[in-house]
This record gives sequence, structure tokens and C-alpha cells, in this order.
Amino acid sequence: MPRPGTPIIHPRYEQHHRHIPEGASTATCRIQRPSTEPGVFDPNTGTTTPAAPTTLYDDLPCRVQEIRDEQRSLTGEQIVTTRRYMVIVSYDVTNVQVDDWVELITATDPTLLGGRKLFITDVMRGSVRFERDLIAVDDQG
Repeated sequence: MPRPGTPIIHPRYEQHHRHIPEGASTATCRIQRPSTEPGVFDPNTGTTTPAAPTTLYDDLPCRVQEIRDEQRSLTGEQIVTTRRYMVIVSYDVTNVQVDDWVELITATDPTLLGGRKLFITDVMRGSVRFERDLIAVDDQG
């Protein structure tokens, strides 16, 4: 128990630890935001090509960890597996929001690669932060 008037957490704790995420990053990622512009419809094929997304960060150092709560659901006649991931980036990454997506460019674990998009479902916030934690899902596998 600290003495009265003595803070438990040092006032410069966050500032002192802000270099850790980049040094601990074992992957690089790209964070993009889907366009709000309408796509282009091709009447010959009956398909719409979505408008290009906005790249918020490219070649961003990150760390990725799967969260063990895989869910399976039946959509139509296909079983869809949803996996959740925590993507840890620098605290300075502040303009990321729900529905943006993360694409891994490099990773020490090759099973994370392959053009897969992890859709951001939560941006974690807190009063003691030295890194930015993003919760994202992959429902492609």
C-alpha cells in the first residue's frame, strides 16, 4: 500500500514505455478504410467493383495474436469460421475506427499472410496506455 499522496503508477509510465510496441513488433501491416463512394457497376457482368479504399497506414510495425474463441456458423450452405485477433500498434495510431481493416504485409508466422483482411471490430482505450490494441475478425477461413 503506497503512502498517502504517493501515486502507484509513475506519472511518466506511459511516455517511458511508448517505444516498446515498435521494438516488439514482429510483423508489418497496412490499415485501410473502405471508401464511402459508390462502386462502379458493369452491366455486362452484373457486378459492381467497389471504390478504392483509403490507406491510413502502410508498412506499419505491428504485433498480432489470435484470441482463442473461434466461432463457426452456417451461412447459406457454407460453414463460416470466425477468428478474432488482437493487433497491437503504436499508441500514436489514433485515427483507426471500427470497420477499417488490417492486412498483414510481413509476419514471422507465414500462416497469417495471404492477403487476408482482418476487419476491426473494436479499438481499445484506457487511462494507462503505451500501445494501441485493435480487435479484429477474420471470417474468410
